[in-house]
Amino acid sequence: MNAVFIVLLGPLLLAAAAAGAATAAGGDDQAGRHGFAILGELKYPADFRHFDYVNPDAPKGGTVRLNYHGSYDSLNPFILKGVAAAGNNPFGAGGSVLGFQPLMVAAGDEPDSFYGLIAERVAFADDRRAVTFTIRDTAKWHDGTPITADDVAFSFDTLKSAGRPIYRVLYQDVLEARVVGPRRVRFVFRDGANTRDLPGHIAGMPVLSKAYYTANTFNQTTLEPPLASGVYRVARVDAGRSITYERVRGHWAENLPVYRGRFNFDTIRFDYYKDREIELEAFFAGKIDFREEFTSKSWATKYDVPPVRDGRIKRAVL
Repeated sequence: MNAVFIVLLGPLLLAAAAAGAATAAGGDDQAGRHGFAILGELKYPADFRHFDYVNPDAPKGGTVRLNYHGSYDSLNPFILKGVAAAGNNPFGAGGSVLGFQPLMVAAGDEPDSFYGLIAERVAFADDRRAVTFTIRDTAKWHDGTPITADDVAFSFDTLKSAGRPIYRVLYQDVLEARVVGPRRVRFVFRDGANTRDLPGHIAGMPVLSKAYYTANTFNQTTLEPPLASGVYRVARVDAGRSITYERVRGHWAENLPVYRGRFNFDTIRFDYYKDREIELEAFFAGKIDFREEFTSKSWATKYDVPPVRDGRIKRAVL
C-alpha cells in the first residue's frame, strides 16, 4: 500500500490571550469543577466524552516519521542549558512535550478553556486570590508510582527557582504552592495580581517527579530519559540524529475525555536534518511522512515532482 504524505503551507499559529474577565466554571464551591474558562462559559459539560474535533474511534497503530532542523543534546526541556530534543521541547518549533503532562489540558476549539488531566477538579477562592487543584487518584508516573500533590508543589518551586526564566515570569505573582490535603494543592496569588491569566498558566504547568529529581540533578542536561507520565515515552535516543517515542500501552489517561481519540500512532520518530534542501529531498523520497513548508518560493517552484504529480504527496494550504 502506498504511503500518503501531506504538506501544509502556512504561518505558525500563535496563541494570544484574549481580553476580558475570567469566568471559572468551578466558581467558589469547595469540591470544584471539571474545568474553567478564562472567557465566558465552558463549552464541554462535566460528562463530556471527547473533544468535538477528534474521532473517538480512531484506530491506533503505525509509525509517523517527522523532520526537525538542527540538532539536540538534551532530554531536559525545562532549563536553558543544552538544546532539547524534538517532541520534548515546549519552547521549540511545534511546542510539544510528549513525555511530561500538565495539570489540565487546553481545548483546541475554545479560547483559553482548560479541562482536567492530572488534576481532576479545580476550585477558586471567593476572592479569586487562590486556586486549588485536586489530583486524580489514577494519575501515575511511568514507573507506576502515583502522581501526588507534593509532586505538583515541587514542580512549581523547582521550575520557578531553577527552570527557564520564562517560568519566573509566568509565576511571578504566585506566592506559593501549598499542599492542603493528600491530593489537593492550592496556589496562592499575590495581592494585585492578574488573576485572569494566572490560573491558565498554572493549569498548563508541566508536572515533575519529586522523587526522581531528588535523586537526580534538575538543572543539568541529560540524554537519559527522565521519569515522566505522558502517553509517550522515549524509546530510542540517537543524539543529534533522531529520537523515537513509543506509545505507552494502557496509559492511565488514554480514555479520559481530553485524550480519547488522540495520540494514535504507536511510534513517533523525529529525524534531524541540518540542510533544508536535503530535508526536502528526503521528503520526496518517502523518508518523512509530514512536512510544513514555510518558504513561499519553495512552495511555488519545488513541488512539481513525480510523487506530487501522481498523488503520493498531498498538498494542502492551511
